[in-house]
Amino acid sequence: LVGKLLDLQPVAGDEEGVENTEDYVYCHLHRSLHSNAGEEGRRRLRDEVKGWGMKHFGDVWSYALPLFLAGGYEDAIRAVKDHDDRGSVRSCTLAVVAGRRGLVGPDFRDGCVVQYARAVEAVSPCVAMDYLAEVGGRQARKDLAKALLMNTRAYADLAGVVGDDGVRAAADGGQVPIDRLFGRGEVRDILRECGDERRGEG
Repeated sequence: LVGKLLDLQPVAGDEEGVENTEDYVYCHLHRSLHSNAGEEGRRRLRDEVKGWGMKHFGDVWSYALPLFLAGGYEDAIRAVKDHDDRGSVRSCTLAVVAGRRGLVGPDFRDGCVVQYARAVEAVSPCVAMDYLAEVGGRQARKDLAKALLMNTRAYADLAGVVGDDGVRAAADGGQVPIDRLFGRGEVRDILRECGDERRGEG
């Protein structure tokens, strides 16, 4: 089955080392990177893996790994997101790491981050706020932070509490989560907008 996976000949001299999918993918990539095939070799590997589909590999990670190694980063992460039992957090983590290295587009990365943030906001709004730091575009982050505050109403957890001295501070004495993303003036504007919308709702 490993040989049929790509319908390619084993790398010369490495036949004895090819015993599983991982070995075969490694040999194919090695050959592609040290020949004139280059990116075309990786594209062919991606197409072959996608052509066989996840059912051929038995589980999502056995499918996503060769796809990721062959440069199908977004397809691999999307498969994890859709089929892993903890796909939301794992795909988010992969998208953030891949995004920092320029392997996936910013829109794809942001979509994974926002999906995970929304999935956990009800039970862990501070975690959701921290992940919003990975979203590109300052205005987009501000809009998402405001939506998080409005949706959860976890103002004390996310924005701290105002002491007798008029200064906002975290209840546990640490850094206020929203302050890790924005400056004081931006936080003030976000909180004011939240307050205005709440009053508008009656």
